Amino acid sequence: MNMLNYLLFKEILLIFIIISLIGFFILHSALKFVLKPIKKVRIQAEAILDNDFIIQDEIPYTTELKNVVNAMNSMVKKVREIFEKEISAARKYHELMYYDKDVNIFNRRYLNIKLQEYLDIEGKNSQGALVLISLNNLSDVKNEIGYKNGEVFIKKIANSIEQTICHNSEYIAGKISAEDFAILAPTTSEE
Repeated sequence: MNMLNYLLFKEILLIFIIISLIGFFILHSALKFVLKPIKKVRIQAEAILDNDFIIQDEIPYTTELKNVVNAMNSMVKKVREIFEKEISAARKYHELMYYDKDVNIFNRRYLNIKLQEYLDIEGKNSQGALVLISLNNLSDVKNEIGYKNGEVFIKKIANSIEQTICHNSEYIAGKISAEDFAILAPTTSEE
């Protein structure tokens, strides 16, 4: 009888282990399926750090996870809106601060900053040019052709300067005073 009990116990233990392993794998798969949206929420949150705003389209079936995903999606939308507003505000600030709106090129402040940056760069191949363009007797020209036409003339000069340097992205043109323009041309040879 002892031997029979032992064999029966061994068989029941084996069946229990097999059922436990099968149950474990089924539970593991079910939890993996149910918690899959949590992994996507983590990826979504990490993407925000890289300024990538992912909206999760796959809404889970469980109420709690559905609420988490919906809350995360709405937060991502709001963060994206705030980020885009801040970029727009920074762009406008940059234009006001460093751009001459009358002639649509950079102003003296921006040229000074860029010139200082290039002068601070230490390297044996550091070279470049600063070209100054002065419109002599501009006030006489404006008196002769009229103030409005004089402003159009200055805009055409600024546009010509921009067209001249457009082939090189490192060149910077700017208006430094009412009659003076400058072109900052780093890494330019003497020729």
